[in-house]
Amino acid sequence: MTKKPDETTEPKTLLEALLNVQRDSPIIKKSANNPFFKSKYADLPAVWSSVRELMAKNNLLVTHTTKSANDHEILVTSIHFVKTSEKIECENRLYIQKATAQEYGSAVTYMRRYALSSMLGLVTEDDDDGNDATQNAKKQPEKSEGK
Repeated sequence: MTKKPDETTEPKTLLEALLNVQRDSPIIKKSANNPFFKSKYADLPAVWSSVRELMAKNNLLVTHTTKSANDHEILVTSIHFVKTSEKIECENRLYIQKATAQEYGSAVTYMRRYALSSMLGLVTEDDDDGNDATQNAKKQPEKSEGK
């Protein structure tokens, strides 16, 4: 019997496992509210719950650690393929303005969500093509050069 192209196969490598997760991942719903920006977003529990079973099914393990480098904190996200010990990693700077445990925890949670989403190629609903991030720049008045 031949395998259909959309059937998940038992992965033999990290890349095959990641392919299975990407192919089978749902579009993630934005269910959390951000009152500051008056918008919705997919929080860490929504991201994690959408892929947790797919990752386990494909023998993938995610770890997050932190380290200090060049006077700032970094989140190291690793995805391990348990069968072969292959892994991929990414490092993301944590932007912390006040040195409090609450702000540190908030920055770690925020970056965990983005790192996991980007490393797995996850998609959330309603992609605004970066428009929200550039609205403040558009609203800034142009500076006239003094002559």
